Amino acid sequence: MSNLTEPITGGAGSTPTVVQGQGTAGTPAGGVVTMQGDALGPDGLSDWVKLVSGWNGSFVAASRVPVIFKTLSAVAIATEATIWTPTAGKKFRLMGGNIASSVVGNVTLRDNTAGTIIAVVPCGVAGVAYPIFGPNAGNGILSAVVNNLLTATGPALATLSGNVFGTEE
Repeated sequence: MSNLTEPITGGAGSTPTVVQGQGTAGTPAGGVVTMQGDALGPDGLSDWVKLVSGWNGSFVAASRVPVIFKTLSAVAIATEATIWTPTAGKKFRLMGGNIASSVVGNVTLRDNTAGTIIAVVPCGVAGVAYPIFGPNAGNGILSAVVNNLLTATGPALATLSGNVFGTEE
């Protein structure tokens, strides 16, 4: 493993190389830094560059960082309940969270009241927090329309505790 005084390399004897790009979609005009031996694909980008840049298959998407954190404390979810109301004129982007239901069963998260299902979180043990998404949720899920609410529904008599996080755009 490298220390801070050694150059970052891709393995024994490997050094970063600059490959000149053509300035086409997704390829920086100044060139792409790759690791020696990391072949460029037909789109002009290496797998390494795609991994670290936010490549979504068509273009490099800006990586988002959660800045809004909503705490949930015993929210009744036997009927659909709002757990995130975005600022007026904004959409929420759900990027993750951990939720615990007081009753065993599935918790359904929706984009607006009676809207599209965003996630179903199986809560197998009452009171134990479960992640909404796995560790690679990427940029999360953007609400379809401005002013939509994030809602949750669960088993009868259930309450929801935990947190959700993301951004508003």
